[in-house]
Amino acid sequence: MIGVFVTFRYGERFDETAIRKIAETARGRFEGMPGLRYKAFTLNPRSA
Repeated sequence: MIGVFVTFRYGERFDETAIRKIAETARGRFEGMPGLRYKAFTLNPRSA
């Protein structure tokens, strides 16, 4: 199993809509990846 956590700190420049778009467009990179069972993008605007 491989797990990855990536944290971005945007401060005042936080734009939830832009971040959601990045996650949506990244989806294609993972489709059909051998062995991939799950992927998740999580967003916590309170800690941004």
